[in-house]
Amino acid sequence: MEIYLLKSTACMGIFLVFYKLLLEKESMHHFKRFFLLTALIFSLIIPQIVFTEYIEAEPTPAVTQVLTINEQPEITPIVHEMEESPMNWTLILYTLYGLGIAIFGFRFLYNIAKLWIRVRRNTQIKYNFLVKVLLKEELPPHTFLRYIFLNKQKFESKSIPAAVLLHEETHAKEWHSLDVLFIELLQVLFWFNPLIFVFKRSIKLNHEFLADSAVIKGQENKLHYQNTLLSYLSNDKFHTHQSVGIANAINYSSIKKRIIIMKKQTSKRGILIRSLLILPLLSLMLYGFSQRNVVSKNTIKDINIEITKSGDLLINNEPTTLENLSTEVDRVNHNFGPYITRNYITAHILYDETQNKLIGQIETKLGALGISNIKHFSKRTTNILRKNGFKPSEYHGKTIDEAKEIRKANVYNDLKTDIYHEPLLEIAWIEVKNENEIWFSDEHVQLSQLNEKVKEEFPLAVNNNKLSAQIYTTENINSNFTDAITQELRKLNAKSISVFMNKPVNNNEAFTLQGDWLNADNELEILNIKKEKDNLYWGLAQNTVVNFEKIKDHYYYFSDVNEEKIKVVLSSAKGTIAFDNKKYIRKEKSLRSKLIGTWQNKKNNTKLIVSEYDIYMVFDLIEGKKKAVRYYPKKRSNSYYFTYGYEDWSFKIENNKLVDSRGNYYNRLRENEQSTIPKITVNINKEGQLLVQDALVELEDLQKHLSEINSHLTINQRKQIVKTIIKVVPDSPKEVVMKVEQELLAYGAAIIDIQEYNPKINNRKKRATSVQMSKYNELAKKYNRMIADGGNIRILKSDVDQLKHIYGLMSKEQKEHAEPFPDFPEPPPAPKAPKAPNSSDYADNQIKEIIENQDPYDHLNLDINGIKGTSSKTTMELTSPTAPTPPTPPSPLDYAIDMAKKGAIFYFEGEKITSDKAIDLLKKNKELNMESRKKLGKTEVRITTAPVTIR
Repeated sequence: MEIYLLKSTACMGIFLVFYKLLLEKESMHHFKRFFLLTALIFSLIIPQIVFTEYIEAEPTPAVTQVLTINEQPEITPIVHEMEESPMNWTLILYTLYGLGIAIFGFRFLYNIAKLWIRVRRNTQIKYNFLVKVLLKEELPPHTFLRYIFLNKQKFESKSIPAAVLLHEETHAKEWHSLDVLFIELLQVLFWFNPLIFVFKRSIKLNHEFLADSAVIKGQENKLHYQNTLLSYLSNDKFHTHQSVGIANAINYSSIKKRIIIMKKQTSKRGILIRSLLILPLLSLMLYGFSQRNVVSKNTIKDINIEITKSGDLLINNEPTTLENLSTEVDRVNHNFGPYITRNYITAHILYDETQNKLIGQIETKLGALGISNIKHFSKRTTNILRKNGFKPSEYHGKTIDEAKEIRKANVYNDLKTDIYHEPLLEIAWIEVKNENEIWFSDEHVQLSQLNEKVKEEFPLAVNNNKLSAQIYTTENINSNFTDAITQELRKLNAKSISVFMNKPVNNNEAFTLQGDWLNADNELEILNIKKEKDNLYWGLAQNTVVNFEKIKDHYYYFSDVNEEKIKVVLSSAKGTIAFDNKKYIRKEKSLRSKLIGTWQNKKNNTKLIVSEYDIYMVFDLIEGKKKAVRYYPKKRSNSYYFTYGYEDWSFKIENNKLVDSRGNYYNRLRENEQSTIPKITVNINKEGQLLVQDALVELEDLQKHLSEINSHLTINQRKQIVKTIIKVVPDSPKEVVMKVEQELLAYGAAIIDIQEYNPKINNRKKRATSVQMSKYNELAKKYNRMIADGGNIRILKSDVDQLKHIYGLMSKEQKEHAEPFPDFPEPPPAPKAPKAPNSSDYADNQIKEIIENQDPYDHLNLDINGIKGTSSKTTMELTSPTAPTPPTPPSPLDYAIDMAKKGAIFYFEGEKITSDKAIDLLKKNKELNMESRKKLGKTEVRITTAPVTIR
């Protein structure tokens, strides 16, 4: 505090010296008024200004300190006796300061009260916004705010000169009293500072200069006005009775200075020069009296490792060895926790091709330090591409706070749309320091208060269901606690919630077998695993019971074939398990789970309803106003397909949208937009009682009860979209089942599925409906008759698929009473492809040749054909007796560059991108496929990771 007061006083002194020497005697009174007030304000502010200077924290070398312990000498303690002062000077000084504030504060309030009493007790004459207060006392004219105080007798006898009245009106009109009030308040707080009093006198004197200037500008003769002041202020009574100190009053003691200033005329050039001199003065004071704070900035640095031809290592251009690599990495990025290391630090390895074996050892060392983002590339590659040196990552040179902001922006870009491809409004960032401390928006909140705080911060996002959440924990928190936070946020309908932990987690320990799994290849075989007791688990896969046991941190599968325990291969990162030569994926992460829902293509007026029936996927296709057609698709790679006419029609997920093999995109409909109606479920027990949608219904009342469900739909609409399920047990009366099926047909159901539930094995038995049985018998009878007649027959693949599907649903009893499955002949072999070479074959051979010659350790993708001096193996000799050698096709990169010059439109996975972005993608990934077509006179180039189908 003492330093601040000294600096503030010094600033006031410098400003006053500048004012007295260069400004006070000049006729630039409005500028002087502004200068005096701002000088006071700057004198109080400048000592508090802090300039922060960030300096780069240099990596500190490891220092080994050797301590030699000898015989300890005898140490004689030195005791200094401190004399306690009998006076508490701090208390005395604060008491004096408080006493001064009380005295000057009382004086300030007393003066205001005195003026207010004068206003209330004396005659007032209002003129425009001014008020003239007529006093009985013999006081000189003075002004406070808009009140002008005058002697009543002199005013009524009109003995007060007009120039004096104009002088006082100027004080009121220009609100000079506000300046006086400001300086008076500062005087109360800094009563001990003598310079405040000097400022006060200067400000009030300048007010007189301003009023005099206004009178003279009003065409008053200078000499006459000066004589008026001298004669009027020479009244002895004015010396006896003085006005209140906070008022602006004509003062006889300052008349000499005022007369001198009246004669002074400052040129415009002089005003400009004096005004500009303030700038260097202010700069010097900022430099001399402000505070400086030097902060060591700890920034994130990339780890750039170079492997020379001789096998030597350089880390950030400093030589090191493989043994000291960990120490050097810690030296470059010190004091960073595992979370920062794992998520923000990038390592680049530039290697000579002859030393590629060292890459694995270096990666192992870096991985042990927690660095997961590692990139390596060869010197040959960089020379070919003429990209020498290391390209810094986006976090290089950034502080932790700056890097987190970049990551927040990246996360927001990744999560800026919800599953319906609509933009999110906000992302709530929540930090969990321990199980009792949750921080949101830089505020410590309780779990019970979290939702209210999020609502207050993001009301628009919460109300519009456009909120996402990111939870960051600085340590391993009990999953039950993070689950509780997640459940609270789910109440706000958060679109997505992600949890990030500072410390790495042993994923295998957290991994559990429990839950529903699907065969990763076909997503048909369902494996449901439950915990039996302790470390024993059992699962049910296609009516087959499988057993597992957890031993330490690993799971084992009991094989009935080999009668031994086989280790289950876990992949927590991919969420898969593998045993018995099969790989399984969690059902919620499967492609079929992502597909389930209602998708619509408005352009083609096509709707696809994706659902599940038992273990099968079901596609209900509605084209225009046609009736829904059901298909049973199969999984192939990253898509599902079914046969439509003479072609395979496949569907996959891209950027939260459904895209088919024809290039059409479908948007997922919201729940309130979907045409799908909740399934109608009818449970029939062994007594023939009906439970319809959780309501007990008599058989004779079933039709009436059904009519109340989906009453807003017509019978034709129900026949298109309503799904129904009849759940029976082995002893359910068959006549009741048939009657319920007839009632549902009369009600108008698109689908009727009959499922038999056997509690002994806790599994549903499949059973075909009477409608399906009727269709099966019709088709089977037709083809059995055609096969029996012999000769050439025409077999439709769609009929065969339908027969196989229904036959698979039939129970053993149904198969015994149904038509036998037709004995179809083997289909003819596919015609052989022509042997003549074509451009596609040539391109495939070229790509194969490039892959064989490319450095396998390279992370960069090269177009070898476009580089001079590469091996001649990249060309082939194709001979044909009938066809000439085809011309060398351009590489995808060259073709994209050529199309960009011609103004083509580029798309990546269905989303429109710039030509520069497309060229960059092709440079980085040579596995991308490209398709070009013309549309409305414009060339469209579509880039995708999926195979391109040429139709």
